[in-house]
Amino acid sequence: MMSRMRASFSLNVVVCAEKVAFETVGAYSKPNRTVTELRELIKGGTWADPLEDSAEAVREGRRQFDHILECAPGGGQIGR
Repeated sequence: MMSRMRASFSLNVVVCAEKVAFETVGAYSKPNRTVTELRELIKGGTWADPLEDSAEAVREGRRQFDHILECAPGGGQIGR
């Protein structure tokens, strides 16, 4: 899956996706948390969304792609 991403997405998106993958695999070696513990992390502001950076990188890539389409002849009306 990462090979396909490297071929299709920007370096920033790939780096963020790799970070999410490493964090996900790393979570398996940690003790399970209870629902109460998770709520406390979220309420206390110490929980970090593992997808936040990745989602922003994808949004930025999409904005760049949309800009390229808007500047293209036909104003991005590809296949319509």
